[in-house]
Amino acid sequence: MKVNLFLVRCLTNLHVGSGESNFSIIDNEVEKDAVTGLPVINASGVKGALRVFLKGKGFDAYFGDNAQGTYKFLSANLLFRPLRVSEGNCSFVLATCPEAINNLYDLLEMMNKRKYDNRIKLDGNDMVIKCLNKLSEINLSVEGFKCSGNTDDKGLLEKLKLSKDYQYVIINNMNEFALPVIARNKVGDSNNNNLWYEEFVPHHSIFILPIITPEDMDIRFKKLITEDYVQFGGNASVGYGICKLEEINYE
Repeated sequence: MKVNLFLVRCLTNLHVGSGESNFSIIDNEVEKDAVTGLPVINASGVKGALRVFLKGKGFDAYFGDNAQGTYKFLSANLLFRPLRVSEGNCSFVLATCPEAINNLYDLLEMMNKRKYDNRIKLDGNDMVIKCLNKLSEINLSVEGFKCSGNTDDKGLLEKLKLSKDYQYVIINNMNEFALPVIARNKVGDSNNNNLWYEEFVPHHSIFILPIITPEDMDIRFKKLITEDYVQFGGNASVGYGICKLEEINYE
């Protein structure tokens, strides 16, 4: 068994609907992990999007047609999401939390069959914000909360090969910051009930996607999904869900 790990970068806003009725003012919420409460691209959505993207390319056996597929597509879990900077030299930062990072290390342990001691834990209240970048001077306020310093895990950005053009921070709980909501109109509604509200994951967000293969992943399969753009979730006609996949190579 081989676990292949990919970053899923949202180039546009993303909406993977929960498909459930709710009693909040938001009519159409995004899918969230039942345990962490963080946005997720569920496994069936991942598999369906990649199946459509690769249709006619000769990979039916990997997805399963008349038999079980040989590739196992897991859910893509949120690792980073953008938060606005209220004071600093940039307009936004990419924020993560200990839970998301530690879940990543769980995956790495499964991949490499060895323990990782880089677990992160933040003390203090839910709004503690620390910087992941190696900055000589920290002068950031994120969503009105002052950044308090660096974390101990200096190697995470290098491991993930994340762009140094952005600022990265870690907060105690990403659920403390609500996802954006947009008002939309229902075309053709003659009862003046045409306004409804939809939640979405903002562009620049980054998910972690594991794909399990019986042996090394098909080179052509990997090349196709990483060299082009893949659309996940709904609202494709208005440009939602356009993502770039990048493989993470860990030893």
